[in-house]
Amino acid sequence: MTLKEQMSADVSAVFLNTNEFAQAVTYTPSGGGGSSINAVFDESADPSYEEDGKIKIRRGTLVISIADVSAPAHGDAVTVSSEAWEVLSITWKDAYMASLELRRIETIERSAPTHRIQRG
Repeated sequence: MTLKEQMSADVSAVFLNTNEFAQAVTYTPSGGGGSSINAVFDESADPSYEEDGKIKIRRGTLVISIADVSAPAHGDAVTVSSEAWEVLSITWKDAYMASLELRRIETIERSAPTHRIQRG
């Protein structure tokens, strides 16, 4: 096996192994046609808020295999644990893998002065 073949095999067998850090997500290009792929997802710890706390913006990073998604792009959709996320940018990409910056926007409704209800 060549080094290139070994590196390609390691992407799914090692880096995107669901018995380790990866999980199944649904990746849907902006043109449609979603598919389940294995990816490593990491959500940023601190969300941001806009419009006086009415909008909550969560951010995360998704590492994928280029064999699964050959042309990731801004605006593509990703479903992680039943939550819809949007691809904001490709932070790096090589011949085997890519890292994507994701965003999820949630509306927060106020039911009382001290209570908030989140809607995704």
